[in-house]
Amino acid sequence: MVRVQAFNPSFPSNFESSTGHRTRMIYIPSTNYEEIMFQESLNRIDPEEADLACTQSILRDLKKLRREGKQARRERRRERRQRRRERRERREMMEMMDMDDGDGEREGL
Repeated sequence: MVRVQAFNPSFPSNFESSTGHRTRMIYIPSTNYEEIMFQESLNRIDPEEADLACTQSILRDLKKLRREGKQARRERRRERRQRRRERRERREMMEMMDMDDGDGEREGL
């Protein structure tokens, strides 16, 4: 199992990996971190709530990145299919034209 550890240079990471887990460090830019840390600095939310809020923010960002990645893959797949279809149609057109040329020459003889 791989645990994702997100970090922000301005935010001390409280997401420690437990034993037996590999930790992958990733950086997710988010304006939510700054807002959460600001609220915590004003003592409006306690550190545990701040950690929870940051975790939820990270999960939202990961879902968004994953969704964008899926959409990009779908678009690339669609473009590849379109190019293949166009090449196939061009090839078929060329074959049809070659057959027409060949038939026309034979009929003329």
